[in-house]
Amino acid sequence: MGKHSLDGVTGFAGRKEHFLFFPGDIVVDGSNTRTYFNHEKLTELKAHVVAGGIVPPLVLRFGADGTMILVAGERRLRAVNSAIQEGSIPKDYAVPITLADSKKKPMSVADMICLNMAENSSEPLIAMDEAKGYERLEATGMSVQDIANRVGKSHTHVYNRLKLVSAEPETVKALETGEITVKEAVKIAQVEPGKQGKALVTASTEKAAKTETRGRPKAEVKAAVPDASRIGPIGPPATTMPPEPAHVQDNPPTEAKPKSRRMSWPEIEKEIRNMTPMLKKGANAQLEGMMEAYQDTMSHAANQIKNLVAMDPESENEHIQGAVLAYKNVLGIKE
Repeated sequence: MGKHSLDGVTGFAGRKEHFLFFPGDIVVDGSNTRTYFNHEKLTELKAHVVAGGIVPPLVLRFGADGTMILVAGERRLRAVNSAIQEGSIPKDYAVPITLADSKKKPMSVADMICLNMAENSSEPLIAMDEAKGYERLEATGMSVQDIANRVGKSHTHVYNRLKLVSAEPETVKALETGEITVKEAVKIAQVEPGKQGKALVTASTEKAAKTETRGRPKAEVKAAVPDASRIGPIGPPATTMPPEPAHVQDNPPTEAKPKSRRMSWPEIEKEIRNMTPMLKKGANAQLEGMMEAYQDTMSHAANQIKNLVAMDPESENEHIQGAVLAYKNVLGIKE
């Protein structure tokens, strides 16, 4: 048997285009879209091979020097090689293969990647491997829609996965460890380089907060974290002038009646701090929850102002500037 050549084919396996080939003679050139291999899944696949289970054909292509290069099926190949190395199956164990091209007509790079990604459907690719696969296809000149059509995904799915290519290492790590979701990673990846770390911290904090309240009764969560926009003034209600007697209403007073208004954040904070010494530590959970809710609201308002100013640095959009003014009013910032 000539190593790495078609001389290694030992016979037919049912259909004419299926052959038996020695796994040690197959070249893995690193072109596989999959870079992450789940150890537990590989162990299960190896056990299947050892038990005599059917191994679907691996897909090979011709190398320029006559070698046979793997196009699809690296998980199966790894499982078989591992079983051979540990002595669970004979050293002369052969795997079924099929040829993706011919010496006269080699397959294109785009065809190779598409076939590889299609073959990986049995064990889904992680999001980053999928994103890099689409990036490689895009580099061949394919549009997002072309890629979507070839791999059987929606335009939106491919488009969003491609955004992950811009994710910084810390964002990628957070995604792979499950600290953030794919949707959150896509959003963070759109932040300019150097600032994704801050966006990652925000996303992780928000997810942790949601996880903490998940499963708790809605009424309990609402009581613990009140909606600051619906909380009225703290302390004694603003006073209003009593109605004038009927005989003097034709000549109303010159001074305007004081109106009840929503307190600004500095006023609210001062009021809470003045009340806190009068309470024992932990004695008023409602006050503590209210304080935390207002702090979260203020932090959100400050972040929104930064984002809006970045969107309209010249202050030309009246709608954006109106929103900025509203958030500044929440913070008690005077123009």
